[in-house]
Amino acid sequence: MVGGSPTLHSKTKWLHRAGIWIGDWWSRCLLAVGTVVLAVPTFFPSIAASPWRWAWLGGAIICLAASAWGELRRSRSIHRLEVATKKAESRAHSMERGLRRRLKVALRDLLKESGLDQTTHKGKPRSRTRATVYCHDKTRRVFIPLARYSGNPLLEVDGRPEYPDDQGFIAEAWADAWSYKKDLPEGREDWVDALVTEDELPAPVARKLTMHSRSLAGTRIYGGGGDGEEAEKIGIIIIESLDARGLKSTTGQMLPEAQWFKVVDALVKTYHLSLNPGSDSS
Repeated sequence: MVGGSPTLHSKTKWLHRAGIWIGDWWSRCLLAVGTVVLAVPTFFPSIAASPWRWAWLGGAIICLAASAWGELRRSRSIHRLEVATKKAESRAHSMERGLRRRLKVALRDLLKESGLDQTTHKGKPRSRTRATVYCHDKTRRVFIPLARYSGNPLLEVDGRPEYPDDQGFIAEAWADAWSYKKDLPEGREDWVDALVTEDELPAPVARKLTMHSRSLAGTRIYGGGGDGEEAEKIGIIIIESLDARGLKSTTGQMLPEAQWFKVVDALVKTYHLSLNPGSDSS
């Protein structure tokens, strides 16, 4: 409690730290003590001739033996901890892969529910739209792409592992809760210039973008599905189209009303909690 009396935990915190220190160093301290005790008779002949010399020697041997046992026990504990850590990391990676697969499926169904994945090319289904969901890491101020879906495999190519939260269209949508852009230029150089001047995207980054998106829509994701000033912002969905008017101005506003948006929201919240274990968005 701020300004209140010290708690029992705060009073005994030093005991906890002392216990950890002793657990880490007692065997090494015994080694030092045993070594010193064993060496003392060399410098003090009177002790070597004393009736207590055997007790002195026995004490040194006990210290050295206890030290060796302690170090063996410590090395086994460290080994068990390393094995447990590797297993935990493996489970965590497996869970993350599963989460990303579920998010991709949810994105697919969200696009279909919203009528954004129904275009055809020469009579065959081929989407000109893709959706990407990002989780926001507020500590490093970056967006981490979690899943990407498009009916066109060519548009599903992974991009950067993370994106700054103050650059490009994604920054605009993040700041405004939702955003929409249309009629971006068809020519590549004009398109790059538009991204640089309108979205403040660095030119080298803009030139490396693989999808020539001519219309975009984005909407924030809030933990627990809420919105407003008090809700925590945890991620964002960006939808892109190759067509100048492939998306509607209401796309960003309408997405949260879809049933599959709630599924995406819950999955992003799960990932967000792993980035910020102490937070609770509900």
